[in-house]
Amino acid sequence: MRKNFKPAYEKLGKPSDSDSPETRELRATLFGTLGNLGKDPEVIAEAKELAEKYLADPSSVEPTLAQTATGVAARNGDVAFFDQLQKTYETSCESADTGWRVANAGDVQGRLAGTALA
Repeated sequence: MRKNFKPAYEKLGKPSDSDSPETRELRATLFGTLGNLGKDPEVIAEAKELAEKYLADPSSVEPTLAQTATGVAARNGDVAFFDQLQKTYETSCESADTGWRVANAGDVQGRLAGTALA
């Protein structure tokens, strides 16, 4: 998977104000594919960084990539990140926008519970 999709992702480069909506969607799709299905450690690390930046200042990260990065970070995160997402959801006036991230982070809770029971 990484072999097939990472070169295309890297070719797109970092987000730019001049990106078309299609380019933004393609970058986010490739990013999500590499992070969630490909379990690419570099993409997962970048997702965590982008998610932290986004949670601290939503305007600091391109919105399409921010949503995907937050989902990748949640699926590959730990209890502390889940708690941070939950706190953001509970205290944010944009709770409708962040709500899906908390819902998607539910598999983090399930995975962590499974680990605790093992």
